[in-house]
Amino acid sequence: MTASPLHAEIGGIFVAVRDIDAAYRFLEELGVELTSPIQHGHWFTFKDPDGNALMAAKC
Repeated sequence: MTASPLHAEIGGIFVAVRDIDAAYRFLEELGVELTSPIQHGHWFTFKDPDGNALMAAKC
């Protein structure tokens, strides 16, 4: 079976938070590698200690 050129392999872990600003500050204070600022007031990305990409999103 041939993979569709439109298919994208996306994987990762999403962390739901109630207060996106507080979550961002908390991880920043812990020295976590933040890989984006808060986007559209709803989400940001960061890396775990092993370098895996993660996302926190306001839910």
